[in-house]
Amino acid sequence: MAENSQLASKKVHIDKIVSGEYVESEGYGVLRAADGSELSRVRILGTIVDKFVSDDGEYSSVTLDDSTETIRAKSFKKRASTLAKLEVGDIADVTGTIREYDDEIYINSFVAQKIIDPNFELLRRIELAQPEEAQPGKLHEDVEALILKTISETGADGASLDGLASVLKDLDDNDILEAVKSLLHKGDLYEPVRGVFKQV
Repeated sequence: MAENSQLASKKVHIDKIVSGEYVESEGYGVLRAADGSELSRVRILGTIVDKFVSDDGEYSSVTLDDSTETIRAKSFKKRASTLAKLEVGDIADVTGTIREYDDEIYINSFVAQKIIDPNFELLRRIELAQPEEAQPGKLHEDVEALILKTISETGADGASLDGLASVLKDLDDNDILEAVKSLLHKGDLYEPVRGVFKQV
């Protein structure tokens, strides 16, 4: 059991979980994904499409849809409130361990957070880009789109590199810099004051 608790949470698409095989090994369970990797603790982002809370409040579950597949997340006893506070239609970031019961693979949730930031989904999509789809050009386009969206939301004052980095915390500073340079070169951005960027 100690080995299982030490495994880091991995951000994945839901289809990678539900297409895998759950295996009990040495007192704990792991999921063997189709690509050969093993998963135990995962972090998933999806829209809540269904919800259930028991009358006594000791059990709650939500069904999450991330456009690749759907999966149920469940929480019990003291942790039941983590899912009970969410509502159908919410976008939620859920962390938990993979379990199986009655041939259903589900997430035993211990952390669940409603997502408000509209940039969060795009950031996660960039993070989860698979090798076959994460060609440099495609990934670069995603970063550029996110930068343009962020600058458009900052208003008339524009945004500095530090300002972009503070908002887009999950992106590498070099990726932000390269994307800004590319947008300047293409004429999508301009620099009215040194170090401040505005959308054309």
